[in-house]
Amino acid sequence: MDCVKCPTCGQVIMSIKKVEGLLRKTSSKVLLRHCLCGEAFEIRSLKRNAFAVSTSSGKRLEQFIEDVEGTS
Repeated sequence: MDCVKCPTCGQVIMSIKKVEGLLRKTSSKVLLRHCLCGEAFEIRSLKRNAFAVSTSSGKRLEQFIEDVEGTS
């Protein structure tokens, strides 16, 4: 999975690379966003390979990043 999706409607929000870049630049390590369905949510960096997405309606989703190393 290479994109972060909205926990409510399943729509793609942004790419994992963009999320990683934005989280590195912010001191709070939390991104606040809105989906086109109207849901507000935050993306938190849990670990190096996982993000937690929680919505204003209480839904939560943990998304893991698969590291692909050694492939050419």
